[in-house]
Order: sequence, then C-alpha cells, then structure tokens
Amino acid sequence: MKFHGQTIHEILTDERTYRCKSRTPPEGDLFSFDLVTKGKIPRTWLVLEDQGNTLLTKTLTDRIFEGPGTYKHGYNLAIDRQTGQIYTAHFGRDKSVNFVALRSVTSKGPVVPAGFLPRIDKLRSKKRPFQLTLPNNVLVSFLDREIGYRDLREQLVVELRFPGQTIQLWEDTYRQVDDWAQQI
Repeated sequence: MKFHGQTIHEILTDERTYRCKSRTPPEGDLFSFDLVTKGKIPRTWLVLEDQGNTLLTKTLTDRIFEGPGTYKHGYNLAIDRQTGQIYTAHFGRDKSVNFVALRSVTSKGPVVPAGFLPRIDKLRSKKRPFQLTLPNNVLVSFLDREIGYRDLREQLVVELRFPGQTIQLWEDTYRQVDDWAQQI
C-alpha cells in the first residue's frame, strides 16, 4: 500500500520529530514530492519515486534497511534540499497518524555534491530517478559469507539519474557517468 493522496503528519529523524502537513501525490501520479516541516525555519526533503529500483531484491533491501517487515509500506529515497544528505524514507501509520521515518542510507553518507543540488528538481519528473546497487566484489564477499547485511548497507551505491547524466554516490565520494550517445 502506498500513501497516495495522504497527508503526512510527522517526520521522524534520528535527531528529532517534526510536524508536517505535506500531502502526497494522488494515485496515478509519480510518487515524487516535497516533504516540508512546519515551523519558522522549515526543512525540506525531496522524496523520489521508487519505480525501477529493481536490482536489489525486496528481501535483501528489507534486511539492509531495518529488518524484514519493519515498514510494511516500503521505502523511497529522500534528499535533504539544504545539505544534500540522502535518506531512505519509510512510510507508516500509527492509528490515525501518517509518518515518514528518515534514515541515513549509510553511516558515512552519501551526500549529493553541492554542484548537483540545484538540479535535483529534474529528478522529480523522472519515472526512474534512482537505483541502489552494490559493487560486484561486495556481493561475492556476501555470498561467500565473509560479510553480513550491515556491511552491505555501508557499501551501497546510490545512482541518481539526471537527464543525460548519472551520478554514482557512495560513502563520501561520487563519480559522474555520462549516458551513451547514439551516433548516426
């Protein structure tokens, strides 16, 4: 169940709980929207549509992000518009309160570089704005039982797919990958 057309009442972060009155997009629209806190100095996160984020299985991502079934409504990616910090946005309901729990993707980052922050609105209208991946050597180490789920989380690579260009972010670094150009 997605939270289409719902009002989000609270935003939970590691630091504190924020009041919110953001409304999610209606069913049939892309699930990309701004999550804005109430108050004199509002904080804003851009929540991105999760369609197309299919390289990692649901079972694997459930174990990486908080354990299986913790948030039965799934997760999206959220970017802090001010700092560029990337979070997973877990949607939930407690009685009549709709909430979003924001958790940092990894302990070391990743953070959208300052030069790309003005461009993040271009991700809002994309059907597949991001993808989570793991380096091949990490998957092999996991399959060989040399590392566990916590290690997988620290090695996640977040790909943000801007028009004509993708940036891959992990830990405290990033790289730009240009899209293939078709030559006629």
